[in-house]
Amino acid sequence: SRLQTEIIKNGKNRYQVAVDEIVKAGIAHISHGDVFCQLVPFWQLKLYVMDVLGKADFYKDLYEEIRINSNPVAAYGCTMDAMCQLEFVRIACKVSGYDLRPFFADWGFLRPVNKTEEDYSTSQFTVTQQGIDYINAEIDKLTLLPAPVPSGKHIYEIDDNNKMTFKVN
Repeated sequence: SRLQTEIIKNGKNRYQVAVDEIVKAGIAHISHGDVFCQLVPFWQLKLYVMDVLGKADFYKDLYEEIRINSNPVAAYGCTMDAMCQLEFVRIACKVSGYDLRPFFADWGFLRPVNKTEEDYSTSQFTVTQQGIDYINAEIDKLTLLPAPVPSGKHIYEIDDNNKMTFKVN
């Protein structure tokens, strides 16, 4: 993908920049200014869940689960958009059949943030620890298995070229 081939900063591709500036910097996912870097974890979900775990209908099933359920409302001190982000984490875990929280935590989806977002209009995006605790409790109820990852690897490290090294027998 062009995430891997397009060099954007200091000789690094989007995967590398996104991992350095979101994951390793420990910031909330929405706080990064490059929307294409923000897309990296969604592509990595495809690589991991569909290509590595073999769940070919993952995104189809995820979209269907989102479609048949109403949007969450603002709650736990979180804005509605933030609750949608937290709900996405829960649904991705449910549909994959695995606890993907370490991946989402690495990418800053489960990190408190209070940010004014400027995207076509101005809105507030607030994720609170209370909202994170709520979604963690909801995911705990699903009694999921940990995502199978080879020792010493993290799903956020997956890319187009190394995805098959994430296969676990």
